[in-house]
Amino acid sequence: MCTTADLGIHSEIKFNYLYHQLLKLVMSKTFNEIINSDTPTLVDFFAEWCGPCKMMKPILSDFKNELKDAANVIKIDIDKNPSAASKYQIQSVPTLLIFKNGEIKWRQSGVVPAHTLKEIIKKIA
Repeated sequence: MCTTADLGIHSEIKFNYLYHQLLKLVMSKTFNEIINSDTPTLVDFFAEWCGPCKMMKPILSDFKNELKDAANVIKIDIDKNPSAASKYQIQSVPTLLIFKNGEIKWRQSGVVPAHTLKEIIKKIA
């Protein structure tokens, strides 16, 4: 037999589950829209516990500040988004992918200097 308190907990759990499913759908749609655009999009697959990933943070910040609207930068935490990591066969972090018009144009694992990323974006753009 369920009590009123039980119903409240179950309703809250169900709401949280539905909210997170909807959030995933919206984020997935937005992600797909961004990587399918004409603007090159650099996607950084990372993990909070990863030392080299922490090294990429200021590199990507400088990269984005210099290129402004010439490129998008998206960071995806593989621990929070395992389905995205699986979809793109991410086996080590950091792994960087550059998309344009929905196609992967470049991929590399490890720390990549900002000047290298800029050269690649210029070639792809």
